[in-house]
Amino acid sequence: DEDSLIGNVNVNPKGSHHSAGVDNNDLSVDALDDHCTLDGHPEFALTIETAYLCDPIMQPQLKSSWKCDEDTTCKTCKTESIKRFTQIQQAFRENNTQEKRINQIREKYPAGSAVVVSAVNSGQLYLFMNWVCSCQKIGLNPRDFTYIIPADSGAFDYLKSHGFLVPDPDYLDLLSFKIMSSYRGAANMGGHADINNLLLLATVDIVDLGYYTLLHDVDMVWNRNPVPYLMSVIQRRDFVAMLAPRYDAQGPVNSGFVFINPTKKSRMLMKTLENLSGLKRKRDQILWNSVIRLTQISGQLSWRILPMKLFRKTGITSLLKKQKQAISPLCLNPPDHSNSHYNDEEYFVFHAVGNSKKLSIMKQNLWYFVNGVCQNSSCNSLENCGPEIDAEFFKKTL
Repeated sequence: DEDSLIGNVNVNPKGSHHSAGVDNNDLSVDALDDHCTLDGHPEFALTIETAYLCDPIMQPQLKSSWKCDEDTTCKTCKTESIKRFTQIQQAFRENNTQEKRINQIREKYPAGSAVVVSAVNSGQLYLFMNWVCSCQKIGLNPRDFTYIIPADSGAFDYLKSHGFLVPDPDYLDLLSFKIMSSYRGAANMGGHADINNLLLLATVDIVDLGYYTLLHDVDMVWNRNPVPYLMSVIQRRDFVAMLAPRYDAQGPVNSGFVFINPTKKSRMLMKTLENLSGLKRKRDQILWNSVIRLTQISGQLSWRILPMKLFRKTGITSLLKKQKQAISPLCLNPPDHSNSHYNDEEYFVFHAVGNSKKLSIMKQNLWYFVNGVCQNSSCNSLENCGPEIDAEFFKKTL
C-alpha cells in the first residue's frame, strides 16, 4: 500500500548513491555519481569567508540581493544577525544537548527511512495541528515519522503531551534572549528567523545521519501521502523542492518544502547553509536560492522543482493559468495520464504562503482542527472554525 510507505522507506536502486562500485559496462550507473571525484565542487562546505556572497564579480547573479560595500564576504554588514545566529548555533550544538538529540533520532527512526522535520513555537501550534489532522484523515500517524523542534517551552509541553518526538529544549536556556512565542498569522514576522534557524540546524543533523529528510513548514496540508512519490523522484538527485514562482533571489525553490537525499553533495549544501545562516535576516528562502546559485557549487548540484499541480500553494489557480499561457504548445497537449498512479487532480500537498494562512487553507476546504479536536470534514467559516489566529486557544491549553 503506497500510503503506508512513510517512516520506513529504504530505497537502494541500482546505480543510486549507495552503490558500492562502478561497472563500466552498466549504463544504469552514473559515472558522475557522488562516490566519484567532484571536479569543480569545493572539497569542504563553504563559509562566510569563502562564499563571497557580496562579491559582484564572484557572484554576478546575486549582486542585487547581497550588498556590502565594505566587505565582499558581507560580514561587516551583518554583525548583529551573525551574533544572534551564532548564539543559537552554539546552544543547539552544545555537546550534551547534541548527543541526546542524535541518540533520540537514531532510536526512533530506522536507518535509511524518511523523516519529516519541522520547528514550531506556541503561536503556530494551531497550524501544525491542522497538518496533523490532515495526515490522520488520510490514514497516517505523523507521530511515527515526524521530528519537531520546539522554539519555546509551551510548544515542547504541548507536543510531548500529544505523543510527538521532541528534543528537550534545554538549548533555549543557554540563550541570552527569548525566542518569540506569539504568532500574528503573517510570514517572516516575529521569531520567524530564529525558528527557521532551529529547523535548519536540526535538518543538517538528520541529513548527516543518512536519513531522507523532508524539511517542512507548519503551514502545510497533506491531501495524499507525498513520500512514496518523493522517494521515486529523489534518486540520483540531491534534493527536490516545491516551487516559489519568483525570478529574484526568493525563487524558484520554496524553502518550506524541501526533500533531501543524504548524498555527499547535499550534506555539503546543508552545512554551507548552516555556515552562512548568520548573514540572513528573516527570509531563509533568499539564502537557499542564493546558495544554490553560488558560482562555486551551482554546476554540481542535482535538483528539481516538484510539479505545481501536485504540490500546490496559495494562488494556485492563477499561477496555473499564467503557466499555461507561457509554456510551449507541446506541454499544452501532454500524454494521457488518466490511468496513471498519480493523477493531477489528486494532489499531494497544499502550502498556505503569505498572510492569512488559516483563511487560505479554509478556502481550499482543508481546515480540520477546530477547538483542539480534529474534524472529519473541513470547516469553512471563521464563525464555525474559530478565530483566524488560534493563539488564544493554546494560551488556555498551555
